[in-house]
Amino acid sequence: MKTSIESLRKQLAEELPANLMAHCERVVDYARKLADRFGYADGERIELAGLLHDNCKHLNPEELIALARRVGYQPDAYELAAPEILHAPLGARRLWRDFGLADAEVMAAVAAHTTGSRNLGPLARIIYCADKLEPARDFPQADELRTLAERGLRQLCLGVVSANISYLCASHRLVHPASLEFYNELVSESGGG
Repeated sequence: MKTSIESLRKQLAEELPANLMAHCERVVDYARKLADRFGYADGERIELAGLLHDNCKHLNPEELIALARRVGYQPDAYELAAPEILHAPLGARRLWRDFGLADAEVMAAVAAHTTGSRNLGPLARIIYCADKLEPARDFPQADELRTLAERGLRQLCLGVVSANISYLCASHRLVHPASLEFYNELVSESGGG
């Protein structure tokens, strides 16, 4: 599979702007660290999901909506209001369509890496957090959130999704229901709420 991963890496490097490709590589590296910490042993899936998570991020809103039509994806009202978040579910569809990858766990991680979602497995949770906290992310709470990894994957996800929701609310932007569902699930897992 290494040859396949390397060919995917080469294809992505040809498609994505250099700064976005560098972000994807940093997500892979940080996701590996999180995977080691949380006992997730499938390094191949970590690499695939980290590399491929932003495979549609370089597309502008009009291109994302056009791609959604071409692949038969019906955006919800939140995605239409903020089409940039379409890069996640559309990126997941591209995995099998354009990259020949039909791994359900990797597809779920790519699909949910922006908003989160209920019922995410460890890979998807790791990629969600790695995307938000890779080392080049330097928003005010980033370092504090990174320390939550010491308290477990659920606590890290809860901190990250809480910070994301707070940011969106402070910016008067829509919060996708999947983010709220993810937050509520994480709180319920801890016996809260």
